[in-house]
Amino acid sequence: MSTVPFTETASRAGVTTASGTHGVDARTFRLIGSACAGVIAILSIVYAVAFLFIAPSAQRQSNVTDFFTSYLRHPTGMRIASSALAVSGVLSGIAVVALIDWLRAGQREWPILQ
Repeated sequence: MSTVPFTETASRAGVTTASGTHGVDARTFRLIGSACAGVIAILSIVYAVAFLFIAPSAQRQSNVTDFFTSYLRHPTGMRIASSALAVSGVLSGIAVVALIDWLRAGQREWPILQ
């Protein structure tokens, strides 16, 4: 029996109705996790393009005054890059939990998964 809450054999956090429990089964959660990983890959490319090509070079330097002056005139590149980074950070948690669930389902006894 796995301790990950999204496997077929684990209980569903006490959400019950007249027809039984509701939750996400392991296969669906792994599909969601792999979709999140794919979105993270796409957002990584979006981040790189926005940071390196759309944002002005003054926003990539160490001079704070030049950064804020440039940002006030041209905020689009940094806003796209920051948004891509924030969404990737949120989705990475789902992808990591799905990966750990997949590794545990394979009955691997690795110390890092304990």
